[in-house]
Amino acid sequence: IQTCDRGLSSTGKSLSSLVGPRKTMPGEAYIHPKDVFNWTATPRLDSDVPMFPHGVWMYYNPSWKHQDPPLNLVGQKTMAAAAWFPTVCNEHSRAFRYVNRLLHYTLVDGFGNHPVCGDRCPQGRTEICLKLLADKYRVTLVLEDRLCNHTIPRMFYTALQANTVPVVMWPPRSVYEQLVPEGSFIHTDDFPSPRDLAWHLDTIYNDDMVFNRYLSWQGTGLFVKTWYCRLCALLHHNNMPDLTIEDINQWWDPDGECFS
Repeated sequence: IQTCDRGLSSTGKSLSSLVGPRKTMPGEAYIHPKDVFNWTATPRLDSDVPMFPHGVWMYYNPSWKHQDPPLNLVGQKTMAAAAWFPTVCNEHSRAFRYVNRLLHYTLVDGFGNHPVCGDRCPQGRTEICLKLLADKYRVTLVLEDRLCNHTIPRMFYTALQANTVPVVMWPPRSVYEQLVPEGSFIHTDDFPSPRDLAWHLDTIYNDDMVFNRYLSWQGTGLFVKTWYCRLCALLHHNNMPDLTIEDINQWWDPDGECFS
């Protein structure tokens, strides 16, 4: 298994990562696999077989992307604050600095087991905290530092399942637009400053119609995992041109984007 999501790094002993060549010790030879691979199957959109753990959003009818009028999913979601579940608590990270600026203009409830990023979710109580998210909150901050260009954080899908509006920082909006429901999220790039974002979040907290509009995608489609169909088609295609990837490390991480 290969992943760029640092939040998954401790979930399995067999988990491996293509986050770029590691630093070597003096005198240590590092093997760079060149001219070995013919196809790629990774979360990158330009892979021969793009693989997305949560699938790609497919509409039942491409001309029907939103419920109109939207369903009323407010329920008991009355918390005038955004929930934040940081996977890594780093006071020097871009995400942490952004949240600190956001706190000048709106409330953020941090869930974790770190006193700096939030201590509302003690170790072993994750399910209880996620239920609280689904019951009380309208907005979830999914603010990760820069990951690989095509990797959507796992928490994004958790936020959707909890009937909340995810606020994302990375990857770029263009990646989300290819993989998730239209109008289902907020990107920090859409606002010139955290203050402007905070003003918009306050509108979501106070206007049920605005909140429900972000969830109007529900019932119009589903997430579909199609990578194995693509792989099967390639295996049965007799006229595929010969292809060899000269340098898999350079292809995977040309600009050091996966660990910057």
